[in-house]
Amino acid sequence: MTDVDVTVILPTYNRVHKLNEALQSVCAQTYDGYVEIIVVDDCSLDNTVSFIQQNYPDVRLLSLSTNVGHGAARNHGIRVARGQYIAFLDSDDLWRPDYLRVQISSLQRQPDHGMALSGVEVRWNGQSEFDSQTPDVDRYLSPMHQTLLIGRHFLRSGPSALLLCRRVFDEVGLFEERHRVGGDIDLYLRCLGAGFTTAFTELPLVIKNEGSADQLTNPRNLRLRERSVMSRVDGFYARYGAAMRDQIPPIHRIHATNQLGFAQAYFNNNYFFHGLRSCLLAALNGYPIRALSSATEQITRRLSRRWTILFASRP
Repeated sequence: MTDVDVTVILPTYNRVHKLNEALQSVCAQTYDGYVEIIVVDDCSLDNTVSFIQQNYPDVRLLSLSTNVGHGAARNHGIRVARGQYIAFLDSDDLWRPDYLRVQISSLQRQPDHGMALSGVEVRWNGQSEFDSQTPDVDRYLSPMHQTLLIGRHFLRSGPSALLLCRRVFDEVGLFEERHRVGGDIDLYLRCLGAGFTTAFTELPLVIKNEGSADQLTNPRNLRLRERSVMSRVDGFYARYGAAMRDQIPPIHRIHATNQLGFAQAYFNNNYFFHGLRSCLLAALNGYPIRALSSATEQITRRLSRRWTILFASRP
């Protein structure tokens, strides 16, 4: 078939308990075009395959024989997708019924844009907040500058709120497969570097569920995230840095800022020596005073706690 309007790619791994709700949110879309749904099972150990076969016979199921990670799983779906638009939904996220209709209409009204990004409702521990997912043009030189910084990029939803024209992948390539975290940020950065612009819709059309122990954003994956971020920054500057000098700071400033961010994250999660290492790297990249201040504060707190425990234990 060649008349597919949009392909929805849903990678999943051992989340059959959440998969039905995610798929129901896709099936409930008000968009009246032809939608192709591809579920990529990343070698799950639960009954994901039989669940799809029994309950969603019209869904195209790709069952992988080895676990490859979200990025590579999405790439398997992209390679066989037939839609002129490509949308992604993580198996623990949900779409509101108007998601596809609003996103595709936004791109059709602005055909020079290659991507559409909606707002998101983030839920965790019974709480929720709304994020418009738009760049801060007053604080940063460009959307690229903001996206290069950890904890400050505006793509909080992951790929679940990002819809792309098929032609984008033909130019910038597929998801990065070497690192299993941050592939959506890496892809978005490459799209910006290649000159593709974004049609923003601030409506919270996506529900992002956070806090699960199996998510790559879990604090236990901090070292993995650090390696991924540094690799992403290096790759972006190697490919686009020379042409983007007026839109992004020098690479050493980005590295220094990110290392300070990781230092704080390490300290907050009691990875003390990793935090000191990140402070050292931030100092070597040009922020010695800020790095020294951060390290000194943490050392002082650590010593203070030890002294408090010591004196409290005395008779």
